[in-house]
Amino acid sequence: MSSYIRVSGGLALVLVLVVAGVALRISGGGPLPIDTMIMSATTRLHTPHRTSVVDVAMQVFSPFAVAVWTALAAIILLVRDASVLRAVMLVATVASAGALCATLKVLAARPRPPVIDQVGVLETTYSFPSGHVAGTAALVVAVASLGARSAGGSARAALWVCAIVAVVFVCAMRLYLGVHWISDVVAAVVVACAATLLVLPVVEVAMAEWTSRRGHCPNQTRTSPRGDNTHVASN
Repeated sequence: MSSYIRVSGGLALVLVLVVAGVALRISGGGPLPIDTMIMSATTRLHTPHRTSVVDVAMQVFSPFAVAVWTALAAIILLVRDASVLRAVMLVATVASAGALCATLKVLAARPRPPVIDQVGVLETTYSFPSGHVAGTAALVVAVASLGARSAGGSARAALWVCAIVAVVFVCAMRLYLGVHWISDVVAAVVVACAATLLVLPVVEVAMAEWTSRRGHCPNQTRTSPRGDNTHVASN
């Protein structure tokens, strides 16, 4: 398990450093060449009907909605497993992705795309990385990772297909609305993957050690009602 943590943690660290490096590179700056190219392509797709549909769909993947879905998924895991392990792993992963995303937003301080390119609800907060994408990706990737442990081959594949479709959908919708550059959403996916790689094994090992210590508490000596010393083993 320790090697598992080292490999996952090392890969997560590399991903975080890459995103942090990009954040510093674009700090306070505008779009990259690929950003403007993708933005130009997506603006050609805008229609009033599509925009209204996308606006409604995005409510399902807002940061508040992701928090609600995370809580519901954690409750389902808690009831199904009769254990807090997978529920804690899920909540910790999504929360870590959100915290890392918020930190990178401040670090990059990247403005949103121009107002003229945005459709639907106007957004003026920092752009890099996308909070909608980071939260959604962290949730679905963590659910797929946790579910794949007990699922069969076909079910495991279905979980990962659904996770990938959800991530691609949210990325595409944020780009369609013109509220993010392509580099924002790609960085958000990397952040979510880094959080999953790091948090899941760390929480699993920490919970296992905590449970092990509880199960091997030192024996205690207490005074019995009769006044003599009784050796009591803690369960």
